[in-house]
Amino acid sequence: MNIQSKTYYDKVNELAPIMFAWAGEGMATADTLFECPRSRREDILEAAAACFVEEGFHGASMARIAKRADVSPGHIYHYFESKDELIHEIIRTEEARHLSFFDDLADLDAPELRAFLIGRVKEGVTKTTRLFHSVLTLETLAEASRNPDVSAIVHRYDTQIHRRFSALLRDTLGLKDADHRVEVLRTLFSGLAIRTVRNPNLDATALTPQIVRAVAAILTPDPEQNAESHIDQSES
Repeated sequence: MNIQSKTYYDKVNELAPIMFAWAGEGMATADTLFECPRSRREDILEAAAACFVEEGFHGASMARIAKRADVSPGHIYHYFESKDELIHEIIRTEEARHLSFFDDLADLDAPELRAFLIGRVKEGVTKTTRLFHSVLTLETLAEASRNPDVSAIVHRYDTQIHRRFSALLRDTLGLKDADHRVEVLRTLFSGLAIRTVRNPNLDATALTPQIVRAVAAILTPDPEQNAESHIDQSES
């Protein structure tokens, strides 16, 4: 994956989310991936994400990343031992962001949680179909397919997010098959990222009402589950 134009990057970066999880989880842009006040370490990570999108993981040299971060190549190694460690840290940062998001939802009751997640679909579709997000997602996954270390951290990240999201839907919405529903939700939004690359003319606005209906259906218990829930409540 290779996007060479700085002008293109500068144009999309303001709105583009980074990484590849459930779209309602407050994803960041490359320029806002790290909290203010900014540190030199954060400058380097931001520059690395931009270079990975523009030039690919293997095409982005440490010298190129250093130039974009306005530091010397040797200075990068004061913070990170290798490009692998850079991509690891980008993933870990996003993992922490998403886990914090789930913590914030823990106090919502079932109607509030369902309404909140459905209400975030439009924003999620918009973010997920930004090309920066799609390219960085695919570049990261491509590297994971070649590099066992990157694969391990991607798998750990995916497992953590999946477990937390499933637990939230199971405990708050009473969805006994929450694991499967979360997999469908994440597949839906991951697929949007891929379609953004395959179809440059994708009309996210036109798709949004259909996706809202799909998400609402996924978050609604089946009639059988509703019946079981009423029985459980009456017995208690």
